[in-house]
Amino acid sequence: MLLDYFVRCLHIFNWKDCLEILLISGVFYYFSLWLKTDKQKSLLFSFYGYCIAFFGTHYLGLTTINTLLIAFFPVTILGFILVHQTTLQKNFVALHKISHPTSPSYENWADTLLRVALIALSNNKRFYVALEKSDPLETIIQSPICLNSLLTEELFTLCMHSDQFDSYKFLWLNDQGILKGINSSWKKNSVETWLAKEVQEQEEIIQDALFFSTKTDLLFLSSNPTTRTFTLVCRGSLKENLSTSLVLMELKQYFNHTISTKGDTYASTYQQNKSFEQLHS
Repeated sequence: MLLDYFVRCLHIFNWKDCLEILLISGVFYYFSLWLKTDKQKSLLFSFYGYCIAFFGTHYLGLTTINTLLIAFFPVTILGFILVHQTTLQKNFVALHKISHPTSPSYENWADTLLRVALIALSNNKRFYVALEKSDPLETIIQSPICLNSLLTEELFTLCMHSDQFDSYKFLWLNDQGILKGINSSWKKNSVETWLAKEVQEQEEIIQDALFFSTKTDLLFLSSNPTTRTFTLVCRGSLKENLSTSLVLMELKQYFNHTISTKGDTYASTYQQNKSFEQLHS
């Protein structure tokens, strides 16, 4: 009984009608899938809304509105195609620029790094990152998730909202702005007797960073979501309660080989007769 009702509504009288319905349904289905690829605009829902309006006016007997919808249907479809193609073209250009960075300058990815840190702070998440300079860190850092991609705000946001992201571990970044891995950790912990008494009150990840910073030229950056400040570790030196502008200045100085000598040095083996500047040289 229900089948007969749909047959009458769809005006199906022979196999040709069935074939036409299948072809039209297939076109609408694949066109909907194509519109669905646009994540920025709700083209698919707009298309469904137009179709609902068309069938609704037909069955409600609103002849004038239904006729107008039929008349403007080709123009509407063309509009969907143009808007969709424009969005895809913009996304392709943006993706091309991200996927093929020419020669990322330090200023660009340093600013991105701080914006990423601020994103983490705004989400009340801790932020740790180990910056690799000239010494390779593969022997002291282990990273279960290796990316080797240019650091962007979009990439970090995607990682941060992933179920596998651990905010109590750190990012691994090189001096070209390439994110080598996330959820990174040190391969071994520092020895407590090596550290000054004051540093033993720091987080374990900071203690380890201090230890390994005397063995390599890495720079370790952490942020505190409570105080909204940063801590910088380099060459056995610890600088705390830094603002965003100060961190940016310190990073630029370090990677331009002119890092300042201010800061407290806590490494016992380096406390005697060696300043921050001497270690850097």
